[in-house]
Amino acid sequence: MGLDQELKIHVTTKPYVDFKLYTRKNFTFYPGLNNLVGCNGSGKSTMVDLFVEPYLRSNKIPYIEWNDRQHGGAHLMDKMLNFDNDMEGLVSMALSSEGERISYGLLPVFKDIGRSFRQYSGQAVAVLLDAIDSGMSVDEIIETRKCILDVVIPDAETLGVTPYFIIATNNYEWCDDERIHNINISNGQKLFIHSYEEYRDIILKSRELKDKLRGCTDE
Repeated sequence: MGLDQELKIHVTTKPYVDFKLYTRKNFTFYPGLNNLVGCNGSGKSTMVDLFVEPYLRSNKIPYIEWNDRQHGGAHLMDKMLNFDNDMEGLVSMALSSEGERISYGLLPVFKDIGRSFRQYSGQAVAVLLDAIDSGMSVDEIIETRKCILDVVIPDAETLGVTPYFIIATNNYEWCDDERIHNINISNGQKLFIHSYEEYRDIILKSRELKDKLRGCTDE
């Protein structure tokens, strides 16, 4: 795969029965930061798990994957206690808010990202982040977003790496930067979001479509 090439992923219902999450079969992801936009239950995590990861594996594109459900919270604290013997980190996690624990859990991920960029210099590298906004405050999200856009991506480009960040989240702060590629999870279209009101309307329409596709309305 050449540098700066878009990732074009085809969504198929096979082998999944009655797969009605998406109204479009082709999704495009761009070099830089991609944010999947849609209400809860609209298929953001499903896109990452069932389609993006298999695409990356089949095309031999190295990637790093982290989500709070599998790698954060109690899992991270158990690792600190039973494997890393990191008592200072364990105490810090125990006394922190949910959002602070997510931010703490992301620290080693960014170290892995840096190592991968150096290891795969001259190649494409994907980073998949899911459920990272659950409990994070506005300032924590903006700080994480700023780190990715202003530090991590420029560092990757300096090393000749084409980074593809794909974020599955549900928060306006992940959309609020013109450098971010906002992707409508329902139909794969690229969104240009200029205000919270626009974001809110997109989420509400996503909810209506999700309910319709799942037979939760009278229509």
